[in-house]
Amino acid sequence: MIGTLSAAVLYKDSEKFRKVSLYLPFFVLVLSGTIPYCYYCIFFYLFHIVLSAGFWSIISDRFSPLTQTYMHTSYKEVISCLSRIEILLSDIRPNLSQVSDLLLDNERLGGIELAMEITGLAKSTIYHLAADGLIPFMKQRRKLYFSSRDLYQWIKDGKHKTLQEMEEEIERHLSQTHQSQTSGLIVTSTR
Repeated sequence: MIGTLSAAVLYKDSEKFRKVSLYLPFFVLVLSGTIPYCYYCIFFYLFHIVLSAGFWSIISDRFSPLTQTYMHTSYKEVISCLSRIEILLSDIRPNLSQVSDLLLDNERLGGIELAMEITGLAKSTIYHLAADGLIPFMKQRRKLYFSSRDLYQWIKDGKHKTLQEMEEEIERHLSQTHQSQTSGLIVTSTR
């Protein structure tokens, strides 16, 4: 992307420069961390569809490569296309979590390679964890098998609690013990 921009600037290739000048602000937002990478990919897919649908020919007539400005009518068309893209993105966002849930729910069974892929650990480390019983595995005829669902759950179980979560757990425990102590007391009157 940056190479295309520098080539467009050096060689004054106005067609490349026009296209790259539209992509570059979003590329910078991704590098700065403002836009998540998955939204960046979705945006470029939709933007490519808009460009291939003849949008570029609409605005290229009104684009001045010397001043790099859009005329008023072209600006309205750009805004309307971006608003349509925004609507499409708002339709896609709720489905992203469903897709990720489906990917995680799809259980795969495999050997040591699957465990290496999911955990990112070395083969010898996985063998040591299995020998110590610290990682979920199945064994059939001297061969280790791993379930992707079990491995993901194992990774999630290793989550360290935050200070706030620990304080809430302590408060819950103290309130439960206090309730059990007060409910067990028998009050007798001594008149």
